[in-house]
Amino acid sequence: MRIVFIQELIDRIRGKVFALPSVTNKAVCLKYAKDFNTIILGSSQMECGYIPSEGEINLSSSSMDLYYTYNYYHKYQNKNVKNIIIGFSVFTQGASLIMQSLANICILHKIHSGIEYQYPKIAREKRLYSNEKRYKKLSEKYISKTQFPQNYRGELLKYSEEIQRDLMENVKERALKHYKNNIRENSQMEYCKKLLDETFSNNQKLYIVIPPCSEIYREPLPSNEVIFKNLYKLCSEYTHVQIINLYDSEEFSVKDFIDGDHLNKWGAEKFTKLVKMNINK
Repeated sequence: MRIVFIQELIDRIRGKVFALPSVTNKAVCLKYAKDFNTIILGSSQMECGYIPSEGEINLSSSSMDLYYTYNYYHKYQNKNVKNIIIGFSVFTQGASLIMQSLANICILHKIHSGIEYQYPKIAREKRLYSNEKRYKKLSEKYISKTQFPQNYRGELLKYSEEIQRDLMENVKERALKHYKNNIRENSQMEYCKKLLDETFSNNQKLYIVIPPCSEIYREPLPSNEVIFKNLYKLCSEYTHVQIINLYDSEEFSVKDFIDGDHLNKWGAEKFTKLVKMNINK
């Protein structure tokens, strides 16, 4: 509880909230986007990696877990939407945003999209309810000072053009932390199944994309087949889903990443092109 209070105090002093632009931008793009037929969902790997074109809307944001992925789909899909593209990373299987140190992001999802907290008791313990008004004011202030391009579709307002500079140890350490979420007992895969069931019922195509990660990131982890075993097993029961696995694709090099698992501008262009090529097949 003390850690939560200290982080809240730091945020108040800085007048900033982590991921506020990330989530708030999505609320804005929903006002701009018209007649979209494809929704992109997932965490920052998809937010940085997938550049939406006409007819597409990228609702991915920092640390988005399967609970929010499903709820965003459920809220914003409509009869015009034919394709759903979701990201599925090393950590996706067991990550729960409200359980993490970044739980305050859940406040932004609630004030912008009306998505209730996954665990109300934990939300109270982390003071999420008491911070809603403040986060709403900060979001409104951010929107008033930000210029959005015409026909904004949820892409990053500024794409990084840097090349990976993280120390090898930092990348490996983050990869191992991500893998801990992969093997947690409190799996979030029930929301993946909900997505599979509802997209099937709605006669939509579901594309599950495993984003690329750098060789340094992959080095301390088990094989591709082990990490995503449960995903493949679950999807094998459905005919309307396609897994696009770019996790260890040789198409990407260290020059395409800003760190171990987030793409820079050139990597994003390459990633988007490959995803669309697979879909068009």
